[in-house]
Amino acid sequence: MIFKNTDKLIANGQTPILRQKRKHMLDIFSAALEAVDPYNAVQQRLNDHQIKLDSSTLKTDNFDNIYVIGFGKASVKMTQAILDRFSIKKGVVITNDKDAKIKSNRISLFIGGHPLPNSESIRGTENCLTLMKECTSQDLLIVLISGGGSALLCHPRISLTDIQETTQQLLRCGATINEINTIRKHLS
Repeated sequence: MIFKNTDKLIANGQTPILRQKRKHMLDIFSAALEAVDPYNAVQQRLNDHQIKLDSSTLKTDNFDNIYVIGFGKASVKMTQAILDRFSIKKGVVITNDKDAKIKSNRISLFIGGHPLPNSESIRGTENCLTLMKECTSQDLLIVLISGGGSALLCHPRISLTDIQETTQQLLRCGATINEINTIRKHLS
């Protein structure tokens, strides 16, 4: 059960039937949260030396090195799933989670800004670009993208202040995420 106070939530039901319904609801909520957990979602695609894709399997032992780049709100958990299964030479992760921790000294972690990019977003992106240049045709680069990635992976052609102000104005005027990303794409 994911919920820390499960017993208390169930016990608050005034009748045995309500307590049973509360238990069923918490079981359903827990199953839903576990099903969409970024760590679990990535782990389900991994076997020893293999990554299961939709219609094929990629054998990781065919590569000299494995690198990882992750950006987005779920990128830390996604990257940890990769780290727990494969030997990673080097990686870069950009998240907005100030409490994020990765259990590897081979991964550079950057706490970027969301929804407004910050200097760490840019620094993290520059590290991603540097890492990509290190990869050869004999290496595997795993790229993990999740929500928030368009703000966190940011390499603007204008000043940071200008990209922040532009994003802020788009948010204030009610622009959709597709509209915001269209503008970001042209500025970054």
